[in-house]
Amino acid sequence: MLQSLAGLLALVLALGWGWLADRAGYGRLVPVVFVGSGVLLGVLAGMGSVATVATVYLMYAAVQCEVMTLVVMYLVAVVPEGVRGAALGLQNSAQQLGNAVGPVVGGAVAMGAGVRFSLWVSGVLLGVCWLGFVGARWWGRGASTGVRVV
Repeated sequence: MLQSLAGLLALVLALGWGWLADRAGYGRLVPVVFVGSGVLLGVLAGMGSVATVATVYLMYAAVQCEVMTLVVMYLVAVVPEGVRGAALGLQNSAQQLGNAVGPVVGGAVAMGAGVRFSLWVSGVLLGVCWLGFVGARWWGRGASTGVRVV
């Protein structure tokens, strides 16, 4: 039931995130959703009662729902037209690989080290994605591609 509530929440909030991205810029919101998701996963790992886990999980879903949309919007904005299809295909392949392998790896980690540890690992991996995004933005400013980084 909690997953269904998170899906309904994401359904509504994704529209708000899209509106905000149009006004603030995709490049500004991508790090916010990566860091926000990672921090909320860390908080979720420390929760104990069902009510607090449910509350923090819904907060996480509210932020996480926009990660892939913003990443795709950002790729469309910064990748040159001649290689945009390849970049979006690579991004989609990575996302699908995560969907296929993530639950197996996360389940194995949770069985071996506990659910809290698997949440911490997921939060750290989101932090690594954020660092990669920051590095790509930094590199993009110095590249001679002629593409403006938003």
